Amino acid sequence: MPEAFVDMAGGGSHGVVAVGDSWLTGYGLPLGGLSCVSWAAWLAWAGGACLTQHAVNGATAQQVVRDQLPLLSHRRYQLGVAWLGANDIGRLDVDALTAALTQVCLGLRSSCQVVAVGTLPATMRTPDLSWRACEHAVGLANGLVRRVVEHAGVTLIELEGALNGPWSMAPDRQHPTSVGQLEAAHVAAASLGSLALLRQLPDAGSLVVPTHQQRLYNVPARERIRGALVDRRKRRNDRALLAGAGS
Repeated sequence: MPEAFVDMAGGGSHGVVAVGDSWLTGYGLPLGGLSCVSWAAWLAWAGGACLTQHAVNGATAQQVVRDQLPLLSHRRYQLGVAWLGANDIGRLDVDALTAALTQVCLGLRSSCQVVAVGTLPATMRTPDLSWRACEHAVGLANGLVRRVVEHAGVTLIELEGALNGPWSMAPDRQHPTSVGQLEAAHVAAASLGSLALLRQLPDAGSLVVPTHQQRLYNVPARERIRGALVDRRKRRNDRALLAGAGS
């Protein structure tokens, strides 16, 4: 059975440690008067613990292993969280991502009482791929995360089916809003089996998004049109490349 986190106040002396990319640095779009902080920071705040932040914007899985894991040193943490793969799906190398995920899980387990690793939201997109190809890559990456997490015996934060509300993701579809980060924190607290954390977290559904932000950022129709145009452009470029290769 995967480990579960119950009481932030018990055990280890260094609170929460985070490794990963911009989703754990807190990069994102503030909405409804709520500052954008990472879901790891929300967990630390709700548990009255400190957060040690090693995540870096734009980090790939291999960069997390190379640059962030050594920073764990010999400290012991109560909770270690990891979220990675978003910067790998554009050119997904299954073996490399699997190896990196395994090293991250093992590295965190050696330093943390409890380890939690998140999957990628299904609504995430990357400019490197068409929307359909990105959807496939996200699903494939999440399958790798689930297998590695199960084998390592750590806690899975299942975000693939989450963060699909109207205010969860920024218009770039690569980053969350402050609402999305808070929603992810609720999913994480529930996955960790901590009612205490869930009680402390604010209710994301109670946030009121101002009208001017609604006009700017609630643009699903425009996003669908843009996605269709991007897909069409990529297909046209692919056909041109194939025609050139055949001539």
